[in-house]
Amino acid sequence: MPIGSLLNRWWRQESAWLTFDVMRSDDMSERRSETELIHAGEGRSQTATPVTTPIYSSSTFTFPSAADLEAYQEGRSDLYIYSRYANPTVQAVEAKLAKAEAGEAALVLASGMAATSTALFGLLQTGDEVICSSAIYGGTLQVLTSVLSRFGVRTRFASRSDMANLSAIIGPQTKAVWLESPTNPALRCLDLAAVSAACRASGVLSIVDNTFASPVNQQPLTLGADLVMHSATKYLNGHSDVTAGALVGSRAMIDRLQPARKMLGGVIDPASAYALGRGMKTLAVRIARHNDNAMAVAR
Repeated sequence: MPIGSLLNRWWRQESAWLTFDVMRSDDMSERRSETELIHAGEGRSQTATPVTTPIYSSSTFTFPSAADLEAYQEGRSDLYIYSRYANPTVQAVEAKLAKAEAGEAALVLASGMAATSTALFGLLQTGDEVICSSAIYGGTLQVLTSVLSRFGVRTRFASRSDMANLSAIIGPQTKAVWLESPTNPALRCLDLAAVSAACRASGVLSIVDNTFASPVNQQPLTLGADLVMHSATKYLNGHSDVTAGALVGSRAMIDRLQPARKMLGGVIDPASAYALGRGMKTLAVRIARHNDNAMAVAR
């Protein structure tokens, strides 16, 4: 397909005004001083190999040529175009999170509620039902009861005893089970392996809010869960200077949710993503101290 047709289709689909610089700034000649003030020195170095991923604060990215842009539009390129779609700083943190949760891929978002909303809107449709454990974060409760209900998604809340006998309450319209374990702040626990097995046997998705345990203490994906959600504002960041959220799962699951993040706009900004990634480097030692302190108090 001609590049002009590709561009026209893309503009219609996205309805967004983006500026494409198809030639690198240093390929341009006879630039005036005002232009040099904007472009001189910009662009990544081909010789620098940083220990930490830099903050790529650019909202848009250049393409070396029109052919590279065409390859991107046809899905044959891993180059970047717009930070709402993908950003190198954000993707570095996503790779770190995927490793931490023993997942294949991750999405980092602007808050825990952005992660929750993206997961629910990305996976559910009118007529679907969610079974949710009765002890749940207040924000999640409000999304389910005050927002999703207006779009024809029903929520049934299940007690701990109901969750222990999940197969008996899963119905024909049930598409997902949402739960926390341990709950925040009551620390009630559910058998994640049993819940996940019951969901798989019924063809239902299991989604675990793993914020309170952190991936150091618990990896729900290894217990059979389909998707993990985090309010990365808490333990993952660890320094109370970032608001962020995360979703971790299989590559197929994250690919399924990517359009929802892209269209709903809940992507995290690169500076916050950088701070989150930096905080995660000390996650293991921080959680170890939390655990030691908690045991000392318990004793």
